[in-house]
Amino acid sequence: MLRRLMVLWLGAHLSATAAAGLPKAAPHLDSHGQAAYQSFLSAAAPRAFAIAPGGAHAWAAEAVSEEAAEEQALEACRRHSEQACMLFAVNGHQVFDGKR
Repeated sequence: MLRRLMVLWLGAHLSATAAAGLPKAAPHLDSHGQAAYQSFLSAAAPRAFAIAPGGAHAWAAEAVSEEAAEEQALEACRRHSEQACMLFAVNGHQVFDGKR
C-alpha cells in the first residue's frame, strides 16, 4: 500500500514539474481539445499527447512505460482521424512544434 502511494505521489510530482517545460496550449485544437490538453498537463507520467490535422487528439497517462503511453495516445488519436497522428508531447517534453 505504501509503495503504491509513493508511486502515485512520484507520478503526480513528476507530472507537475514536467508540465512547467511544456507550452500552455497545443496547436490547432478547439476549446474541447485545449481542455483535453490541460487535463494531460496535470496527469501522472508516463504520459503522451497526440494530435492530427483537423483537430483530432488523444492522450494517455499512467501507462506502464513511456513507449506504452505513446502507443496508446497514437492509437486513440487514429480512431478519430483519417489523417496521420503525431506525438505533440511526451511526459514533460514537447516533441512536435505544430508548425508543419
